[in-house]
Amino acid sequence: MELLEDLRSGDVGRVASALKCLCSYAEQGVYDPDVVPHIVRILGSQSDEEVLALTLRLASLYCDEGLAHPQEVQAALKLLDSESEGVKAHAAYLLLVCAGRGRLSDEAPGKLVELLGSKSTEVVLMAVETLGAYAEEGVTPAEAAEVVLSALSHHDTSVQVAALKALCAYAERGVLLDGFLKVAPRLLKSDDEGVRREAASCLWRYAVRGKTSAEVLDSLISLLESDGFEVQVAAARTLWRYAECGVEGEKATERLAALLGSGSAFVRSSAAYALAIYARRGFTSKLAAEKLPTLLEDGEESVRRTAIYAIEEYEKSGGKCSGRRSDSV
Repeated sequence: MELLEDLRSGDVGRVASALKCLCSYAEQGVYDPDVVPHIVRILGSQSDEEVLALTLRLASLYCDEGLAHPQEVQAALKLLDSESEGVKAHAAYLLLVCAGRGRLSDEAPGKLVELLGSKSTEVVLMAVETLGAYAEEGVTPAEAAEVVLSALSHHDTSVQVAALKALCAYAERGVLLDGFLKVAPRLLKSDDEGVRREAASCLWRYAVRGKTSAEVLDSLISLLESDGFEVQVAAARTLWRYAECGVEGEKATERLAALLGSGSAFVRSSAAYALAIYARRGFTSKLAAEKLPTLLEDGEESVRRTAIYAIEEYEKSGGKCSGRRSDSV
């Protein structure tokens, strides 16, 4: 009750102190439904930056728990016009949390797009992530997608990762941008592992919908050969889809055949599987035909199974694999 009285007081110091306590309680899983009406009232009546930021933070914590006022989204939208970059970032984050709860506004994408011109990395990041959340809910205006694409040139890699995730959400709903395929080769060579991983994942979503680029093939194979495991998985999945599309078949099979001798079981298996798919499309490699039988004696069962499958596809396509074939796995 004392905290609620502090919220009603109108005194900036008391209100801020009460908000800090309530945020702390919420972070520990303690909520008071009677607080919710005060949140909207404070957002609409206060001008103090600290109070607004704390109230928006509290609103996000409560909304994430399913405790939200019907007017919170509208209140957050108005605060996107604040002169404070911190308030803008917190307001965008509240919209992000609300979107995850299915609480959307038709006005939000347009106002979020405007935030991408901010000099604050935090504001840009929150705007991009929220646009991605809206895309996941099926709100995919073309203008927003193009602006998200431009965020791939942002100097901060966290913004680039958020933009790639948002573009994945757009792609899932059929919004495919040719511009992404043009910048993808650069992103696959990024120094940031998260950027490389998300770029490969986004390329897979594009490939599933029939949009591929031969320009990224070498980079994908390089990622499969030398990167961290999560990036390898994303690259492998995209390579398999590219193989199904027959992209750069002859060139790809030679590069993949060289990976059959990798020290990583995952790389050996992934390369063999991609070679099997290319063989199904009529693309075979003499080097692969020589190396695939050696995998039948591999120490990893998954590699042996994939090798058998690849050899079968080579035989179906008229290719010949040298060496004795074993049916054991």
